[in-house]
Amino acid sequence: MATVRQRPVFLALLLSTWIGLLVACSGENASTAPRAGVVASVIINPRQANLAIGATLQLTTTVRDEVGNVLTDRAVNWRSSAPGVAKVSETGLVTGVSGCLATITAASEGHRDEATITVAAAAPSAASSRFGKQTCG
Repeated sequence: MATVRQRPVFLALLLSTWIGLLVACSGENASTAPRAGVVASVIINPRQANLAIGATLQLTTTVRDEVGNVLTDRAVNWRSSAPGVAKVSETGLVTGVSGCLATITAASEGHRDEATITVAAAAPSAASSRFGKQTCG
C-alpha cells in the first residue's frame, strides 16, 4: 500500500515540473524582453547651442531604461571634444572658451548622446576668416 500512496505524489510532482517547464519555455525569451532598470538611452538637452566666450550653459540629460522609465539615480560622465573651445563640468555646465565648435558627450553605462556647441568669437579676424566662413584651429 505504501507504493500506491506515493504514486499520486510522484505524479503530481512530475506534472507540476512539466507544467513549469512548459510555461517557462513558451513565454518571451528573457534576453529579448525589455528590462526595467537597465540603461537603454541617454538624451542631452539642448542638442545644439550657441555660446559667447565666457558664457555658460547648463546641459541636462534624460536617462531611460529599456521599458522607457526615467532613471534618475545613474551617473552621467561628461566630456568635451575640444576643451579649449568649450569646457564641460562634471554636472554638464558648459563654458565657452574660444570661438569654434565643440561636441559635448554625455555617457551612462555604455550609452551616450552628443550636443554640438558653437562658441562665437568676439569678432572674426582676417586670419581666421576666409570667404565669410570662420575656420577653427
